[in-house]
Amino acid sequence: MIAEVCIEYEEEGWFQAVLGKDCVDHPKDIGALTMAAIGVDIWPLKSLHELDEDWLFTAVEFLHLRAAKPTASYLHAWNQCGIHVTSADRRAGRAAFRERLNSLLARSETPYELRDNGEIWSVAPTGLEDLVVEEIGDPSVDDRVASANARYRRHGSSDEERRQAVRDLADVLEYLRKSVGTGLPSKDEGYLFDIANKFGIRHHNREQKTKYDRGIWLDWIFYAYLNAIALAMRILARAEGD
Repeated sequence: MIAEVCIEYEEEGWFQAVLGKDCVDHPKDIGALTMAAIGVDIWPLKSLHELDEDWLFTAVEFLHLRAAKPTASYLHAWNQCGIHVTSADRRAGRAAFRERLNSLLARSETPYELRDNGEIWSVAPTGLEDLVVEEIGDPSVDDRVASANARYRRHGSSDEERRQAVRDLADVLEYLRKSVGTGLPSKDEGYLFDIANKFGIRHHNREQKTKYDRGIWLDWIFYAYLNAIALAMRILARAEGD
């Protein structure tokens, strides 16, 4: 369905404002533009049916940034050339494109969402969709949390990239513990570091426990760490306000 929706938008001229029109009178190699931008020729968009999920999502990200809702157009009938868009609204186009694609991405085996920044991320587990780690103005915390979130949840992330994201969050907790403290109960704090240090996240030795289902376990520990950091930020903010 995702490919079909993109093809429908292309037939209606939603990408012409940015990519132009491959007209019978004035041919344009739009495929070369997509090849240069994302590494694959997806034009015409009927070729989207041939892509695997990761490449399809990359194509969707590319198209989202170039979507513009037509506001004026005319039909060029010669040799079935089709619609020529003369003006379009890019903000409205991107918003409409996201809304429609997200209704489809949410129904994937692994639910995804097309975010405002144009990236496709996995959807957080139920109850954690609105989890936000407040920024504190310290790049050692803010930048690492943002980077870990993007690395873990971006479509196509490998097990190693996800493990690195978990490692980064563990490093953030370590940094907080040594600088301002986490505010978490010492026993709970200790359990979090035991997991990172003994389950093949931060160290590599024969004592590491590595025989576990990474697909399930990494999800659990990633969001456990993210939630712990968010809680620590709230505790520290409350302490500063007292």
